[in-house]
Amino acid sequence: MQAYKLAEQALVGKRNADTVALAMYFVPQPVSRKDGFRRTVNIKANPMGFATGSNLNFDLGLPKLMAKAKPVFCEAFRLEGHYESKSGYPTTVSVQSDSDGDFKVVSMQRLFPNVSQDSLQQLHGELAQQYASAIKAGIAKLEMKTPRVELRFMHPIMIQGAGAGSDEASKLFQAHWQQGWMEFKGKNIGLLGAMKTVADHNKNSVPACKPQVLTLN
Repeated sequence: MQAYKLAEQALVGKRNADTVALAMYFVPQPVSRKDGFRRTVNIKANPMGFATGSNLNFDLGLPKLMAKAKPVFCEAFRLEGHYESKSGYPTTVSVQSDSDGDFKVVSMQRLFPNVSQDSLQQLHGELAQQYASAIKAGIAKLEMKTPRVELRFMHPIMIQGAGAGSDEASKLFQAHWQQGWMEFKGKNIGLLGAMKTVADHNKNSVPACKPQVLTLN
């Protein structure tokens, strides 16, 4: 019910198939963990297997629905999408609300599980070399947590005090600001501060988001 009300508000009071479709993205998703990695269960296929995850869920249908229905969200939201790469590696993409009302990619994470310690060490070395500039810039993290290697990329909005180092690394860090949240560049307020600012701005500027005036009677 809360998810439907949220979708209805985002679509300015409309009640139609788009409202139902949008609400499904804001229903807390059942999740299971395997090798320390979040995997989302399809709640439409198994609605009785309900459990609340820490993040909401999205798929490729969300951008199509956004383009069609053009919802306006009052709050700032974070959603996760899970898939396996062509090589079979579990991957998570996280998107976050931007000030223009659209969702932008804020982080990507891929796990490389393997049973061989030697293979893991070799893979870790290859990835460290391949993404050396991104790691120096602070927008990538590479960790070996036996029995897997974890590679994560982050938007600069998630990082405070990063981007120092070589010119190449600094340019890469600055270039990633073009992917969203441009008005927060250089303010170093972090993701939570930016999201609060976005939500406060929407509540004050978007008519559908302003609190309703209740009569005393």
